[in-house]
Amino acid sequence: MKFKQNVIIMFNSTCQNILSMWEQACQNIILVEYEPECTSGFDGTHSLESGHYYGRSLDFSLKEVPFELRWPLKHQAQDLLGADYLVLLEAGKNHYHIQRQKDSF
Repeated sequence: MKFKQNVIIMFNSTCQNILSMWEQACQNIILVEYEPECTSGFDGTHSLESGHYYGRSLDFSLKEVPFELRWPLKHQAQDLLGADYLVLLEAGKNHYHIQRQKDSF
């Protein structure tokens, strides 16, 4: 796993789970040497309600993910993380957003 310069992550159990499951999803779907990149954690500008500010959300680059694998990767990550998490493919922002739901604590 690589991290974009200046990314700030809260290393709580939620972020650790997201990082671990995202890496596993990438290995399961992409099947080639690929190193996922976390592009945002606590840092950056997000909506006021964003889980980023509470250590519940992380973003990952999709630039190096082959186009035909983007949706399968999203679904694999969602399956691994389960219903307590939301995995979004934000193509306009060129990243995946993974967030633990507020009501899952």
